[in-house]
Amino acid sequence: MKSLPVFFALVAVLCLVVYFNALGGEFVSDDVSSIVENSNLGNFSLALKNFNVLNFSRAAIFHLFGKNVFAFHTVNLLLHIGTTILVYFFILILTKNERLSTLATLLFALHPIHTEAVTWISGGGYVLYSFLLLLSFLFFHFSVLNDRRWSYLIAALVLYILAISSGIWAATLLPLFFLYEFYLRQKKPSWLFYLVLVLFAALGFYVNWKAGAVTGKIEAGASVGGTRDWTVTAPHSLVQYFYLLLWPLNLTIYHEGLKVSQNYVWLSRTAALLMILITPLILFWRKKKVALFFLLFFLVSISLSLSPVKIGWYVAERYLYLGSISFCVLVAAILLWLEKKLPIKNLALFLLIPILLFYSWRTFVRNNDWRTQASFWVATAKASPTSFRAWNNLGNVYGWEKKWDRAVEAYQQSLKIKPDHDTANFNLGIAYFSKGDLEAAKKYFLRTVQISPKHYRAFYNLGLTSYKQENFAEARQYWEQALRLNPNYNQARKGLGLLEEKGL
Repeated sequence: MKSLPVFFALVAVLCLVVYFNALGGEFVSDDVSSIVENSNLGNFSLALKNFNVLNFSRAAIFHLFGKNVFAFHTVNLLLHIGTTILVYFFILILTKNERLSTLATLLFALHPIHTEAVTWISGGGYVLYSFLLLLSFLFFHFSVLNDRRWSYLIAALVLYILAISSGIWAATLLPLFFLYEFYLRQKKPSWLFYLVLVLFAALGFYVNWKAGAVTGKIEAGASVGGTRDWTVTAPHSLVQYFYLLLWPLNLTIYHEGLKVSQNYVWLSRTAALLMILITPLILFWRKKKVALFFLLFFLVSISLSLSPVKIGWYVAERYLYLGSISFCVLVAAILLWLEKKLPIKNLALFLLIPILLFYSWRTFVRNNDWRTQASFWVATAKASPTSFRAWNNLGNVYGWEKKWDRAVEAYQQSLKIKPDHDTANFNLGIAYFSKGDLEAAKKYFLRTVQISPKHYRAFYNLGLTSYKQENFAEARQYWEQALRLNPNYNQARKGLGLLEEKGL
């Protein structure tokens, strides 16, 4: 215990070194809507009403530092350091092996897969809920050691509720407590405690789903719900997750656009069937309970992305933040096994150093991708050339820079992948309009309203294009339609006022 402060100081310094270049980065991607353009950012009462700890923490940062990007990045980094320290205790409690805990903690601290959760401000919710969940588990462990002392159980419960209110993913990790108490410790379950946990997990899942997953997507014009072929996506997700953990080179926010063959589908479905048959047997394999606990912990931590119901992406790096603990334990265990088999003193440490150097380099490089909107979307399009979203957002970057020819190329690439993407059609119309090609602009605005008939901004821009072409009657029709769809859209109202001034 005397050496732990030194070790934790080392962890903090290492995290600071590898993430230092991220602290000066801009607000990127969803940061713009959730922070920069968010009029409710500092609204404590709204955060309390929605019972959202993440929004409450952002409101606190805003009141203390304003929309200072350095402050938001610093809080994310501090949370990552705190979570890493808790990871050490989490592994130590489960394995009772100090060397294994130390090696795995170092791997967790520097793994590049965490950049999406740590460096991206909008990904900070995954770090926050992980911190609160591990802290909840620590108090639950104290309760198990002390004959279920209620003071510890209440602390564990409160922290778990706060974790759920920080992120919907925490709700799925309820089995963690039961597996630890009943499966590993072989204690009689605290049924009242689990009943309360289930009730709050269900309530937290519902509140998060309504407030964020549904409302936010509806406002953005996205479809909500639906299903996907679990027998294909779940095995694919598991393979991708393991590959990203093992070899984190092709990191991107959009892991999509994979073209699959019939053979791939058949193999995926076969693997899914085997998973269904084998998983229930895992709990009865008594000889390797700790190893199996970490396997189940990993599966539970990413379970929402494996779901047949569309709740999140089927692959996303930020989803791996907590589950990567299991991978780090696996690597550390392999290193210690090699050290035991080969007569070389401190072999595990010698083998760990090059891995940590590789992780540090990759994390540092990936942080540079996140520094600006331009660098981020250029890197995303390069890493995800089959993602229509990546090309559309890269087109936006070129549009901000007034590089309209390159913006047109990026939007066209997006439409080659997904021709019915209303946003890319609309943006391509904007690019052509800005270039002065009114006919091409009109073509893509019309295509936008064909795909999305309630796209009032497309109707407004159709009116603006018709006005430029001196087709004033048509301009009036389009602007009136924009107002019918959105009576509060002042741009369309101003357009009609312009026609009135001209007596048209």
